[in-house]
Amino acid sequence: MRNDRGHPAVGRTAVAAALLLALLASVPPAAAKAPPDPLPGIGHPGFLSPHATPLAVVGGQLFVANTPADTLDVIDIASHRVVRRIAVGIQPVSVVARPDGREVWVANHLSDSVSVIDTAAESPTRLRVVATIQDLDPLALATRFDEPVGIAFADDRKAYVALSAENRIAVIDVASRKVVRSITIPAQDPRAIAVRAGRLYVAPFESHNRTQLSGGRGQPDGDLVTFDAWEHSIRHNNVLSLGHVVDIIKHPDVPDRDLFVFDTATDTLVETVDGLGTLLYGLAIDGEGRVFIAQTDARNDANGRAGSKLHGLAELENRPFLNRITTVHPGSGGAPRLYDPPPLPPRPPPPRPADLAWQRCRLRGESAAWPAGRTWPGAEARTTWHGSWRRPRRPESSARPGETGSARTPCQPRGGCRTRWADRAEPGT
Repeated sequence: MRNDRGHPAVGRTAVAAALLLALLASVPPAAAKAPPDPLPGIGHPGFLSPHATPLAVVGGQLFVANTPADTLDVIDIASHRVVRRIAVGIQPVSVVARPDGREVWVANHLSDSVSVIDTAAESPTRLRVVATIQDLDPLALATRFDEPVGIAFADDRKAYVALSAENRIAVIDVASRKVVRSITIPAQDPRAIAVRAGRLYVAPFESHNRTQLSGGRGQPDGDLVTFDAWEHSIRHNNVLSLGHVVDIIKHPDVPDRDLFVFDTATDTLVETVDGLGTLLYGLAIDGEGRVFIAQTDARNDANGRAGSKLHGLAELENRPFLNRITTVHPGSGGAPRLYDPPPLPPRPPPPRPADLAWQRCRLRGESAAWPAGRTWPGAEARTTWHGSWRRPRRPESSARPGETGSARTPCQPRGGCRTRWADRAEPGT
């Protein structure tokens, strides 16, 4: 085929194909697509779910609860490398190996479930989730396996799971993966559990320390009862009303259940131990049956007599709580022993009489009157104070001309303070 000038005709299709090839040749080669990451990163921020036993060793591998990633990470102990990341439920917090080492169980705190991972060396499903343990109410369509934390095995046939939001321990048949019964814990938020020598040990997180407000019924005794709770808190107001003395006291009748010991053969309670701490985090049992508990000891009663004795920060000694380890030997009759692993916070310097008097007058809403000519120990240049005052000022800013080292701090007296200089001992005298 020729055109009107006698030259061979070129098809439009051929021209378009040539242009396309030229265009493709001018484009640099695209980078090769990267293979998917076998170890994806963290999926979401944490939800403050509590750990109990987040590590377990099976053979030469360490299994770790990667809580914000919702995975169980497998680390080769020899090379220190993460070799597998297994997807489990939301917020895994505990990892425990079955006694025979053929399975690893993971408690998923927000999924209300336990993931069962196969760890048998010869199994074709090794390092995969082979079962998920839950307990749903068929009528209410709600979980009865709320917020699991600690896991412990009595043997290869029976396991325990602490249901922290239920205040119960679920007893699970390992073969069927079913909850067969539960053990009620009369304490708040059981988390850490362990089995040793036929005994199940349960430590509730919020175990209390016998402290409460000093309210009661009837005539106050000035010690355990300093105000009538019915009159001041219920009859006249739905909150604490004014005009009464409130302390924080340790009441001997308030329960303080810190450790529960059960027989794993019958799941019956053997012993309850108290006085171990306020917030109990984790526990371990040695070969002799001694229990070690990591805990925080609250000191809210150290300055609890704020109402009757005007206790304040001085009595608290810069120690609102202490992080401790408690050890006890259940069944031996011995008292618990407390250890302070870190150095204690430094003790504050002894308070100056001026500070003490001002603090007490401030709590009473009054002013402190100081006899003329008395010195304030610890002040710069042994400053002499005159008159009445509320809070001391710098001597240089308030000294009068001709009164070297003396100062006068004015205040508006409101009837005078009952705490005067003569009532307080001067340090070093």
